[in-house]
Formats: sequence, C-alpha cells, structure tokens
Amino acid sequence: MESPEIERCAHLIHHAGDRGRTLPGGFCQCPAGLIHANDCPISNGQECVHFKERDGAPEGLDERAYEKLHVQLSEAFVSRRYFHRVRSLCPAGDAWHRRKARLEELYAGTEDEAPFEDVEKVDAAYVIERDKLIEARRKRDAAREERKQQEKDRAAEQARIRVKTVVERARDTVAEKGNVATSYLD
Repeated sequence: MESPEIERCAHLIHHAGDRGRTLPGGFCQCPAGLIHANDCPISNGQECVHFKERDGAPEGLDERAYEKLHVQLSEAFVSRRYFHRVRSLCPAGDAWHRRKARLEELYAGTEDEAPFEDVEKVDAAYVIERDKLIEARRKRDAAREERKQQEKDRAAEQARIRVKTVVERARDTVAEKGNVATSYLD
C-alpha cells in the first residue's frame, strides 16, 4: 500500500492489532468484490470508481475473520474473474463490464415500451432463424451420411477388385502348372 489515500477509503479492511489499535489490512472489499490492496487503483495513484470516504475510525476485524478473508482472496487470486474485478475498478473500466452496462442501459427502457405486435414480430423472426438452423443441421447430417455410404461403397468395390485379382492370379498360376482343371476355379 504505497498511497496514504487508500487508508481513507471506507472499503479498506482493517484488522485488530496489538494494544487495541486497528491496522490497515491488505484487502479491499468494495461492491466489485474482494481484491488485494496492492491491486487497488488508489494504491497505484489512479481513481477508483468505488472510492468512498470513511466516516470516523475504522473497525478492525478479529484475526479469525481476517484470515478467512485471506483464504478467500487466495482462492480467487489467479482466476479470470479476479482479473475482471480489478480492471472494473478504474473509471475506464473493463470492456466486459462496459458492454454489460451498455446492454443494461439499452434494454432498461424497452421492456415497458415494447408494443405487443413487436413481440410477435420478434417471436416470428426467432422461429424463422431457428428453422433455418434446423434445416442447415439436417442438410449437414444428410451430407455426412451420404459421404459415409460412399466410403463404404468404395471400400466394397476395392475389396471386390482385390478378390478378383487374387482369383485371376490363382487361375494363371494353376494354368501354368497344368495340373488342375480350369472348371474348379469357376
């Protein structure tokens, strides 16, 4: 925690130290979730979208609760969700969170304003698209079955040709030796 500014934040977790003092901890629990204080934008000299000035003295957690938070953070520390959580703290925010916010803004006002006819048009468009996808899948499956059948036919033809050549070789060999009648080979 390089910046003293982070100690003014209400989201910074403090733990009970010796002689009844509270010491700033290494965690920040903001609306985005639990993050390490070194990953907080304030500790890096930037703005944080969840910064909130603390009123009064901070309350310190006991050692057991503080250790529980430490274990929870250790489990999530290397996950992709933690990465998005940290990136969402800056004012520019993570692209994923900005896209989610834009979609929420876009669809927030349309729920009550959409007339019933538009819902029917959307449902009809959905059915049309669904039917197109089903037909495309059916065609792919039919083409796959046709290819399998062609491969089977080709393999059977090659096997028949191989057997024919073996029989022809045997006929030539027997005819050369002259000791077996040709009628046995037919």
